[in-house]
Amino acid sequence: MSQLTKSVLELHVDNELWMNELKFYKDEIKILDKYLVEIAGKNNTRDTMVGLEQLQNRMLRQREVLDELMHDIRIDEDALTGNVLHVNDIQAQKMKLPDHPEARDRVITFKKLYAEFKQDLMQFIGKWM
Repeated sequence: MSQLTKSVLELHVDNELWMNELKFYKDEIKILDKYLVEIAGKNNTRDTMVGLEQLQNRMLRQREVLDELMHDIRIDEDALTGNVLHVNDIQAQKMKLPDHPEARDRVITFKKLYAEFKQDLMQFIGKWM
């Protein structure tokens, strides 16, 4: 089975777009966390606290996955740089390297799971704010 290849520029663009998306999610989590803190300060019923704890645990996991993805993308970007470091610009432009479908799948999976998490979080915020 032949492996799909892409130009170094295409791989770099993938990494850059993913990194920007992940930074957005990271910033959004900070904003959403403020709402959870506000809810915790205003509502101390058992139902609220149970739901709050579950969402905070899920939020923590989202942050961990984000950090892992961002770290792995940085490593991939460093590897791309290493591949073109000792070649001229023309060679770098023509260079093809293996695609990174695993990274793409991980980003897609994260986005799907994050959307589900955010939907649950927004329902909780709507209920308790």
